[in-house]
Amino acid sequence: RSLLCADSRGSLWCSLWDPTVTPVEQANPQEQPNWTRKQVHSDRVTAVTETEELIVTGSYDRTVRLWDRQSLKQVGLFTCQAPVLCLEANPADLSLGACGDAAGDLYFLRWSSCPSPVEG
Repeated sequence: RSLLCADSRGSLWCSLWDPTVTPVEQANPQEQPNWTRKQVHSDRVTAVTETEELIVTGSYDRTVRLWDRQSLKQVGLFTCQAPVLCLEANPADLSLGACGDAAGDLYFLRWSSCPSPVEG
């Protein structure tokens, strides 16, 4: 399992998460998990969701991007009409998702569970 965070500069932060270790036990900075930072958008990241194989991010740059969980390589891209404000995978079918943008549009998305990497 991983812990995911994103920031206002378009970065995604990933770390392995051990559910058997409580936050108090990880209070020592020398024992903090190793974080990986990847620039994933050109503007602030507003939403992050995940499936077993994918990390999906949305941003003020108007894009929804799909990332392979293992390699963090981009495997998909969808462009909205306005900044992405919300994004979620369907818990009943993780190949489906939805996102909403600042123009008030709602998009229903379908992604492959085993996409092939694209450059980007």
